[in-house]
Amino acid sequence: MLSSAQRYLAAVIAEGRVETLLKHGPVAHLFAGEEERLWSYFDRHVKTYGTLPDFALVKADTGFDLAAQTQPAAFYLDRARDNHLHRSLLALLAEVHHKHLAGANANPREALSVLGNAVMALSVQNNGALVMDYRRAQDAIMQAFKAKMMDAGTMGLQLGWPTLDAMTGGLGTGDMIGLAGRPAAGKTWFMLWMALHAWAVQGKAPLFVSMEIKPLTIVQRLLAIHAKLPFKGIRDAALTTTQYRQMKHVLVETSQSAVPFHVVDGNLAASVADLHALCRQLKPDFVVIDGAYLLTHPTERDRFKRVAENASLIKQHICDLAPTACSWQFARPPKSSGGSGGNQKKPPQTGDEIGYSDAILQLSSLALGLMQPESAETIKQREVSILKGRNGETGSFTVNWNFDWTTDFSEVTEKVEELEVE
Repeated sequence: MLSSAQRYLAAVIAEGRVETLLKHGPVAHLFAGEEERLWSYFDRHVKTYGTLPDFALVKADTGFDLAAQTQPAAFYLDRARDNHLHRSLLALLAEVHHKHLAGANANPREALSVLGNAVMALSVQNNGALVMDYRRAQDAIMQAFKAKMMDAGTMGLQLGWPTLDAMTGGLGTGDMIGLAGRPAAGKTWFMLWMALHAWAVQGKAPLFVSMEIKPLTIVQRLLAIHAKLPFKGIRDAALTTTQYRQMKHVLVETSQSAVPFHVVDGNLAASVADLHALCRQLKPDFVVIDGAYLLTHPTERDRFKRVAENASLIKQHICDLAPTACSWQFARPPKSSGGSGGNQKKPPQTGDEIGYSDAILQLSSLALGLMQPESAETIKQREVSILKGRNGETGSFTVNWNFDWTTDFSEVTEKVEELEVE
């Protein structure tokens, strides 16, 4: 029967990402007795090659017969840490009693000092990646370096707009992307653009969760962008003969793709817990939550607190599995000090207007805003404000807003503004 520590390694192998191992911090102390040989082999393989060994290789080289587990690696890691704490505390108490509390020479003050120091050391050890001593960081740094070097030929998740892709260098696990705008500002279209680029260009598997729009409408919109056809023509069966042939051609190509693109009704993933379970099942490379402010919470009924709690849960549990994009609403139209119409000044490029919670901006690695009011200038193009970049960047870039004979939200690169770093 496998121990919790062995199950942890098995689950890490099943998840298939070195990052799973790296983010948990030092775990060597969890392997006792004969298991130390298993960990030494596993650790050496990751440091040398920057990849995880598979089950067959582990069995052939160590004799340990690991197998895929039903729970995520973090579940077995918690069990292994609890077991280690239990063993360590029992041994510590027995040692302190024997050395400092038993017999005529008992020294309770010394016992208290020994217990305090030992418990503090255990606490630091148990917190893993949350506490790191720079003097002991060599293994973590080298493992991350080797893993990145093995993956040097690929970029992280790209969103399909050159300004952002150059600025971020690609997004990865742990990143939360926020897109805010007023109702009907185009948030769903832009979220679909990101997801389609990840799927069609990078070969990544998106999970698109729509909290407001039914899956049929979502896939029709997706097809409009993918096939470069007008959405209304697809929805209303009003395509020309040439456009109809183009639609069928793209649909045939799509059906032959080896990479899934899951579109989910929000009723199936109404809470972060539901979404987490779905992610564990489908294993997406990119998660998109359109209308994240509508997610439910098991205990919180106040809307403002609920959104803040869910934003934190998304960051902790969903971003931990894959980079995650969420759409939010502005609480009110962006403030302006100018007049109306063409003389209106640009709204301030801040995230203060995002509705419900300041936590959204704080938790986002990248925050974008659709802040332009409807006007003659925004019929064919829209400005996307960069409210927050990973390194403090702000600025904007312009995208097409075309629904007539094609559906196009590509960046108008010749009008890209230079980014400023605060």
